[in-house]
Amino acid sequence: MLVNELAKAAEVSTDTIRFYNRIGLIEAAAREDNGYRQFAPRDVDTVRFVHAAKRLGLKLKEIKDFLKTGDRDASSCCGQTIKLLKRRAEETRQLIRDLHLVEAAIQGAIDGWDETPGCTVKAQSRCPRITLARVP
Repeated sequence: MLVNELAKAAEVSTDTIRFYNRIGLIEAAAREDNGYRQFAPRDVDTVRFVHAAKRLGLKLKEIKDFLKTGDRDASSCCGQTIKLLKRRAEETRQLIRDLHLVEAAIQGAIDGWDETPGCTVKAQSRCPRITLARVP
């Protein structure tokens, strides 16, 4: 299976396949005489798994480690997966909390703008609304 065939079957771009190959998430089974990479049919599932894991917010290193562990010890996959997903869920909740703080600071800058008639910033100055915005 060539790069373009694998990309089509896994519903990703050819650049994604080449990138995953370059960083070791998938290995080309062989190279043809013309230099084209040949991939195994099982790589379709691997690419789909990597793509789905990325959508869940897992990092490529975590995914790579997971793929290596899964190959050695399939029985530990479920425990490792739930632990990783729980940690990612907490990281996501923290990110959402942080984004709410940033949103409030942005809204405060906007509200302050509405309370300031006209802009008195000189050509060489920076916008005071940005400088005065407070993000915890």
